[in-house]
Amino acid sequence: MCFKVVPDLDMMSAEDWVVKGHSQVDTGCVPTMLNPYDESALELALKLKDANTGNPVDLQLTALTIGTNRSHKVLKNLLALKYDHAVRVDCGLDLRFNAPAVAAMIHQYMKSQRNHQVILFGSQSNEGDNGKTPLLVAESLGVPCINAVTNVTLSEQKGCLDVTFRLDDWLIEQTVKLPVVLAVGNAPNTYIRVPTLKDKMQSSQKEVEVYFLKDLGLAEQALEEANDIEIIELFYEQHERSGVFIQGRNAAEKADVLYEDYIKKRVKT
Repeated sequence: MCFKVVPDLDMMSAEDWVVKGHSQVDTGCVPTMLNPYDESALELALKLKDANTGNPVDLQLTALTIGTNRSHKVLKNLLALKYDHAVRVDCGLDLRFNAPAVAAMIHQYMKSQRNHQVILFGSQSNEGDNGKTPLLVAESLGVPCINAVTNVTLSEQKGCLDVTFRLDDWLIEQTVKLPVVLAVGNAPNTYIRVPTLKDKMQSSQKEVEVYFLKDLGLAEQALEEANDIEIIELFYEQHERSGVFIQGRNAAEKADVLYEDYIKKRVKT
């Protein structure tokens, strides 16, 4: 399961959107949060593990993120929620618009560390918002990718999952053979659960696994050169609404003006 910790952009005021050097916006003043689509994917994985209780299927969950240690608290919470492994690839590069670099790091981890059969992503994040990373990872690993996933359950067929996903206006359920990459979209009722104090105490000895680029056989320069997008300019898009102040001595007069000048002409007689 791959996820991303992002700034809560809804907490930023219009004055906070100051673009520095045409490519950077300082988001250090706002709290961080789980990317919403990733949150759904994380919860779907937990539901899959819940359904496997008493089942002979060897189902282990790994949570993987890339970046600085700002994701440490989230990783510890996921360990408390019974994720078996919490992994961070330490990287200080600007990855907002560099999906190939992100995909390369995930690919190298998947190939060199553990043989994962199901790789869950959120379909996109509010930083970069490109929606390409799951597709690039699937292509590099040579496995199929399903987008807009809304639910995942264990299949009666060995080595398969039952996957529900959206295609245009259709909701489709399909039995999928593993390995597979799943990109989770608008999945209902998938808010991540909250670990209890008991859960946190029981998992307190579990450590977050940290890997560096050299551990994965990667170099910063090569990852930067892999980027296929050049940032020309970032700007804050103004969303303004036009309005009219209705004048009147009281509410009744204002209601008359509203009806005569704006509503009456639109009412079909």
